[in-house]
Amino acid sequence: MSFFKCIIRGFFSITGQFFLLSILSGALKILTILNNDQESHYLSKEVHFQNSSVACSNDLQSNKLCFFKYVYFIKNNQTSQSFVFMLDKYSLISGLVNRNDLKIINLSAIKNHPKMFMDIIMVDGTETANRIFSHLIAAENIQIIRKDNLEFRSGHFISTPPKNINKLLEVHTSVFHQPIFVISRFKCDNLMHVLHDDLLPLFITYYHLCEGDIDRCTAHYQLFLLDKCTSHEFLELYKIFSVREPLISADITGSKSTHFSRLKKILLFKTLRAGLDTSSVWFNYGFTDRQGPMKDVKIDSVILEKFCNFIIQKLKIKVDFIPKNQINIVILNRKINRKIINILELKERVKTKSSEIFQRKICVVETDLFNNTVQNLITQILKADIIIGMHSSTMILTIFNILKRRTLIFELFPFGIQPEYVSFLYPLKEILSPQIILKFWKNQNEENSVTHPNNDKLFGGLQHLPLSEQKNIIATKLIPPVKCCHDPAYLFRMYQDTRVGEKFLKFYLSGIQEFNDYAGEKSKEKKWFFPTPVFNVRCLFKNSEVLIEWEPPKNTVFYTVKYKIAISVQESNLLAFIVDENKLILGSKYFESSKRPLKLSIWIKSVVLEYGEIDSSDTYTVCAEEDRMNDAKKLKRNSQILLHL
Repeated sequence: MSFFKCIIRGFFSITGQFFLLSILSGALKILTILNNDQESHYLSKEVHFQNSSVACSNDLQSNKLCFFKYVYFIKNNQTSQSFVFMLDKYSLISGLVNRNDLKIINLSAIKNHPKMFMDIIMVDGTETANRIFSHLIAAENIQIIRKDNLEFRSGHFISTPPKNINKLLEVHTSVFHQPIFVISRFKCDNLMHVLHDDLLPLFITYYHLCEGDIDRCTAHYQLFLLDKCTSHEFLELYKIFSVREPLISADITGSKSTHFSRLKKILLFKTLRAGLDTSSVWFNYGFTDRQGPMKDVKIDSVILEKFCNFIIQKLKIKVDFIPKNQINIVILNRKINRKIINILELKERVKTKSSEIFQRKICVVETDLFNNTVQNLITQILKADIIIGMHSSTMILTIFNILKRRTLIFELFPFGIQPEYVSFLYPLKEILSPQIILKFWKNQNEENSVTHPNNDKLFGGLQHLPLSEQKNIIATKLIPPVKCCHDPAYLFRMYQDTRVGEKFLKFYLSGIQEFNDYAGEKSKEKKWFFPTPVFNVRCLFKNSEVLIEWEPPKNTVFYTVKYKIAISVQESNLLAFIVDENKLILGSKYFESSKRPLKLSIWIKSVVLEYGEIDSSDTYTVCAEEDRMNDAKKLKRNSQILLHL
């Protein structure tokens, strides 16, 4: 029996090993299939010369939104990262006035940054294309010379171009059949810039392109992140907007082995979009003038809510039930610089003061971006009733609380820094209201600040400056608006650490009072709502009176409406009235000096009182008394005809 047991055990042992190997082999095949599927959209056996085309339109700020067909990109051209446009007699160029328009296609939503424009090389003819492609691929040392806005390339080339450009393209080109959307990121390692500069404008652009169906666009376009950024810290947020792994220029043009290492030296994009809608941009970084809020902020709360909802859904964020008898307070802290020195003391004092006022359970949580994912932070912020945070990129996440009924937010600033010039939340006060109450506190006591003159110059250090300039900066107590990006006085004050003391607690209590006085949800339609014109105006001339009636506006059923009426009698005397009902009776005193029959020119507009007297357009009508007299004559004549019959 023992002999047979050994045989059976051996059989099952061998069978188990084969079974395990088969599973591993199957899994490897699946991974290979998935990988091939991921790459199949850009690997092509046959490539032929294709002429390029482009069609552009403008957004409200005259930013160009362009659609390219068959545009090329040189993978290892790290010095310029240029697109190549094959120009021939069949190329369609629409929506552009002249060649200068091709130089101002902005790949970012931010204004006036000189390095965010699309770099396009216009190539005329296949022979020129053949030589340029060969040179760009084979050059050991390419120098780019710009003169009078024109670009020249020179260098030493190690190969001569083949006679047929199709052969060159077949050897060196990867074709992207998937539609590509190219953007450039200004600061990919800063969460505020990621949301404000890139993702919110991309969301609005998708909203227009796909008629409100963002998922249709995210399932259609693959992102191409064309910039110098090497950080992948927030790459997961960009992936939400891309059907496949985003192309990252730093990865595909670098020597480091990445997912896209199999790409050839020339990339051919069969379909490529460039240009973002800039209507959501609300902050100016000061590239050409002083930094601060945009003068005309166009974004509204509705699109901001849609954006926040979209991000929450894609990140699969769920907020657990929060007891009604509990107040949640989140303190957003910084770990490396611009710190709150007495953070533990602040937590305790805020908790004590809040308990005295709310008479409820108070939960205070300290958190930061350093030790948390974006998903975790958004979840914690959405649970918060009150948020306290030192000015930082993390504070941008408080916009997600527009999805809640109400949140009280305190943004803190170091000594000398003025919120109205540097806070990216400041321009949103009206837009985020009433769901979010924003309060801005700045330290006005220099003794509660700790400066760091020995820091690196990018983090407030002054050692690189002459002693006289250092003294002037230290003596500056209030920093005016500055230009981007490395003003030493601004950085010196911005990177101070702060002790948050009694003055903030008094400010905090006043904010809580406003929070408690919150009267409920106000209508977010205030900005765009207006009543429709009145209609079906009619006049009844009876003895010495005139009755004017009309139908009220169709969209004011639940509103308080008044009517402004202007009447011209016999095209001379002008009368004005304001009434509550949709009718007006004019007595004989208004017509005593007027000849008969009367002719009245009437203008009526409706006015909704809830929103501070928002009025409709005028409804114009002419009523003539002779019409009534003519009707009477016709009736009498018709009666006589009937009698004769």
